[in-house]
Amino acid sequence: MSLSLKIKSFRLIGILLLIGSFLMACKKNKKKADEPVNPTLPVVIVVPPPVAEVKKYLPILLEDGKNTIEFSYIDKSSLISEIRYSDGRKDVFTYNSSKQILAHRRYNKDVLNSLMDYYLTTSGQVLRAAHSNVVANKFIPTGYALFEYNANDRPINLKYYDNLRKIVKEEVREYNSTNDLTAATTNTEGMASSKISYNYDSKQGMFKHLLNLSLLQIEATDGLFISGNNNVLSVLKTSAGSVNQYFSYTYHIDEYPTTYTFTEGTVKKTYKISYKLLE
Repeated sequence: MSLSLKIKSFRLIGILLLIGSFLMACKKNKKKADEPVNPTLPVVIVVPPPVAEVKKYLPILLEDGKNTIEFSYIDKSSLISEIRYSDGRKDVFTYNSSKQILAHRRYNKDVLNSLMDYYLTTSGQVLRAAHSNVVANKFIPTGYALFEYNANDRPINLKYYDNLRKIVKEEVREYNSTNDLTAATTNTEGMASSKISYNYDSKQGMFKHLLNLSLLQIEATDGLFISGNNNVLSVLKTSAGSVNQYFSYTYHIDEYPTTYTFTEGTVKKTYKISYKLLE
């Protein structure tokens, strides 16, 4: 083969190689163009709905049209400082700097009638409560009580002693899962055992946010503070001659009672409840 023919052959091969490379590149680009494009999706942040704040109310007034019960509190707290009854009675509570109860004084028309002094453990639990009557400004000790607690800091066993250190009464208290008092069994010296059972609604209790509520329940002679986490519906008694008590309520939007009707035998009273928000 002549030199000129060889040159022409090399040129033809080069041209064919260039054409082949071009066709391959076009095919590859076409394949890329045919592939689906995955667009960049925006980041969506899901914000959970706000949790409704549970409003904390403290009762300040109970009234039935004739009688009233007023509650006063230590500033910006749920510690009761005074309870005033329209018939002239008054309960006054004092606390230490750690908001632990120290004493409960009962007055009638501003005359001091009795005193309960509380003695605390290092953790602040009431271990002992000593009672005295007050006559002509003289304090006369009448006895004391010793307390035992469950794991939820609720008193479950109360032993009452006279001034001669003789036990005169023992009370065993039971609670449900929400720490409402469900039963109290009392054994008194020389008397048959008696039991009181309590049932509740599922709404916000009128005294739910009071500190030292379990002590107030023990101290209240009229069962005033039984409604704790929930509101008491019935108080059922086993002792001879006792009359059961029943309660019904109306509620406002936050499920706290605005009125309650108390029924005991033929006695029926309806109370209006006023509150303030706990600051």
